[in-house]
Amino acid sequence: MGDTNALAIAGDGTCIQTGASPYGVKTCSCASKGIYNCECPRRYSDPNARWGWDSYHETWFYGYSGYFLSVYNSELKTDLPIYLRLLEASRFDGVSAIVALAEFRKLYPGYTIDRFVADSAHDNYPTYVFLLV
Repeated sequence: MGDTNALAIAGDGTCIQTGASPYGVKTCSCASKGIYNCECPRRYSDPNARWGWDSYHETWFYGYSGYFLSVYNSELKTDLPIYLRLLEASRFDGVSAIVALAEFRKLYPGYTIDRFVADSAHDNYPTYVFLLV
């Protein structure tokens, strides 16, 4: 990981689309009776999935948001993931970053974040204030 007293951490989120249907699967026999718009209970294969907006592709997706923190290892010349988290799809990266950084600090209390590299979704005062504390 390099010098744990001066880590340069990169953070970003991504959209993770699930293969599940947001409408669920009917568990009744209403359709065989000609009733197609019933209110019977349904089975959901991924009940925790939510709708979210993918701003890169400018489209809605059904699933989760993944948020990741990584550190660059100059010896191996590669990024090393140090924190991975699945969140609800509607979660904004700027909010996810604060949660991720807080949990990272709890997981690794002896490590010091020297630099945080992120995109414009993280360009807000709460993130700056959190990093200064």
